[in-house]
Formats: sequence, C-alpha cells, structure tokens
Amino acid sequence: MGKPKMTSSFILHPSSFRIGTRGSVLARWQADWVERSLRRAFPQEEFVQVSVKTTGDLMPTQPLEQLGGRGAFTRELDMALLENRVDLAVHSAKDYPTDVPKDLLVAAFPCRWPVNDSLVGRNGERLRDLPPGALVGTGSLRRSAQIRCFRPDLRFGEIRGNIETRLRKLDEGQYDAVIIAEAALRRLGLNDRKREVLPVTRMVPDAGQGALMIVCRKNGRRVRRMLKAINDPRVSACVEAERMVMAGLGGGCRLPLGVYAKIVGERMKLRAVVISPDARRRLATVIQCGAREGLRAARQAVRELLRQGAREILDQVERESHT
Repeated sequence: MGKPKMTSSFILHPSSFRIGTRGSVLARWQADWVERSLRRAFPQEEFVQVSVKTTGDLMPTQPLEQLGGRGAFTRELDMALLENRVDLAVHSAKDYPTDVPKDLLVAAFPCRWPVNDSLVGRNGERLRDLPPGALVGTGSLRRSAQIRCFRPDLRFGEIRGNIETRLRKLDEGQYDAVIIAEAALRRLGLNDRKREVLPVTRMVPDAGQGALMIVCRKNGRRVRRMLKAINDPRVSACVEAERMVMAGLGGGCRLPLGVYAKIVGERMKLRAVVISPDARRRLATVIQCGAREGLRAARQAVRELLRQGAREILDQVERESHT
C-alpha cells in the first residue's frame, strides 16, 4: 500500500465525510455546492450527504416565532452533529442563530451570492406599480417594515413554505406579490421570473443573507482543516460582523433589523437599520472601518442604534409577539 498523498496543510486519508443538510431543493443545492468545492480541494476524499428533517420543515405552516425562531431550521442538524451522525452541516447563514452550541463552531463561510431581497409581482409589477391595498406575502418584520417606509398603503400577509410553494401561492392569486431572497431565486435557476431586485439602500438585508455557513464539531480537527481551505475570509469577516450586530441587539427571526457589511479594497462599510413594525420610526447607522475591523464596527453600530432608541422598538416587538 502506498503512502497517503500530502497537501500543503495536512495528510489526506481515505474516509467518508457526512454532509448534513435539510431536504428542500434549495438546501440540497447548497449542500451540492459545498460537496463539489470539497471534492475539488480534496479529490481523494469521499463525501456523502445525509438529509435531516428540521422542525421548520415538518411544520411549514406555523409562524417561525412559535417554532423557536431561527433555530427551527437548525436545531436538528446541530443534534446530528453532536450525536456524530454527520461531520459537517450546511446552512443558509441567515437561518442560523447567533448562539452556537458550546461543542460546535462555525467553521466556514465559503461563498456569498447577491444579498438583495426581490419583490416578485404576480404580473411582474415593481414595488411602485402595486395597486393601493395590494397584499404582499412575507413573514418578516424586517421586510414589511422597510417596505412600509415607501408604500404605507400596502397590506402584508404571513407566508411560509419553500420557494416553490411561495411562488405557487402567488400564481394562484393568494398574494399580489411576495418577497424572496434574490440568492435563492438564482440558486434555483429562476432567473427568468420577472421581479424587482430591491437595492440595499432601500431594503437592508438580513444578517448573513446570501451566504452559506458550515458548522462542525469543535473536536473535528480534520474537518475544520478541510473547511478552512474553502472558507472565504472576506465573506467570513462581513457575515461575522453582521451576526455580531444581531447578537448585540438580541436579534431573532422577528426582529425588524437589517444589517449588511461589504468590503471594497481594504475598507468595510457596515449598514444597519432598526424599524418599528408600523414604519413610523427608522433608526439607521453606517460605519466605515478597515477590512479587518468588522467586530469593532459591529459594536459601534450596536451602541449607535441603542443610543437612537432601538431598545424601545425591540421591547415593543417582544411584547406584541407574546400577546
């Protein structure tokens, strides 16, 4: 038997690494992307995918806050890691809570697609073209509050389910428009769907929107080294800063918070907004810093939003969610 081949970082041994993923079409697309990237980097390794059903998948009609917020799509994958049923788990970064279980860690942010939200009208309408009183499908306070700033006459209805289900409900006439992450539409090959891509200056995205996140066990040294090879440091710096803003404000899936960091050259610009659900109050800040100073910028953004009164809005949302 010949000696194992070497890479620049560590020795590769024949084995099979289990990639945990949800079973939706979008989740499998994301897991496929990660698997291809790992196979290119480590062609002698074997990878298999393990589908895990989450609470959010099993209860597609329940509001997320009733299922425990963002964790509705991640808890079962965390458990699969902790029970050694998978070796790494692929997530949409915007779905993963900021409180990571103590024996797990976020090991990589390998890529990021467009961060924008898109408005898909039933007949291809743009936001300004929707008739007064049109019903827009979204369960996100972040989205509805920001749209109310421009179109206070619109109505909003809770909508759950995968992307295909949301578009089907739109086509059936249950809604006049729906709001969907642009990255999801592109990953699913729905580029021909007429839509308005909303600029981040109008619709600040969710923390981590458009980015993939990979979680593994802290003691999984080989897996951690492999994931480091496909991590994008600039994406990682931006998403970590965004998630720190969300954590600093106590953010969950119902928080009307938008936050987006972007690195150009050696500078990072971090934009964050907190908007009351009725859109009567809009608190905003933009922080510019060095590309490696994202965490400092995040702390500064949190302080500034709290100074402007973000705590009052967050407490209001918390009270209303329990009534």
